[in-house]
Amino acid sequence: MMSQRTYYSEDAKHRAQMERSVIAALCLAIGITVGTVIALLFAPEDGESLRHTLADKAGDVASQAEKTVKKFAS
Repeated sequence: MMSQRTYYSEDAKHRAQMERSVIAALCLAIGITVGTVIALLFAPEDGESLRHTLADKAGDVASQAEKTVKKFAS
């Protein structure tokens, strides 16, 4: 359970919440990426198609993470 924090302004409280949200989104994106890579490494595919699949998924995850960070940053 998180302790109760005292904020000296609503702006400070809002910034702290935004920072926590961005960190949570980044951790989620990293977790999804790691899970995807592990799943693909154990998939029964040949090396060539696996590399293409990994590249495509990495691009998708990177663009989604960028959108999420921009959303929370604005």
